[in-house]
Amino acid sequence: MDEIRRTKWGIATFLVGFACLILFFVSGWVIAGVAAFASMVAGIVLVTGALREIAAGQRSTDPGRREQVAQWLAEWEKRFRQRYKGK
Repeated sequence: MDEIRRTKWGIATFLVGFACLILFFVSGWVIAGVAAFASMVAGIVLVTGALREIAAGQRSTDPGRREQVAQWLAEWEKRFRQRYKGK
């Protein structure tokens, strides 16, 4: 299953769990509360896993961004050290 589809399934699962949670508060059925908790956790896990894979794919296609950030941090550190060198 691709990442976008997993994200959509995760959001749908979370929303079903939220609906079960409301049913639990209205009716007081414990099984609805347990189902709500389980489906909301499953939805969060699906979305988180899909977003991690999406982020990993973006990192592997753009290695130059990491170098840009490292260079920016090195320049910032150099300026910071020069500013407080004589104190």
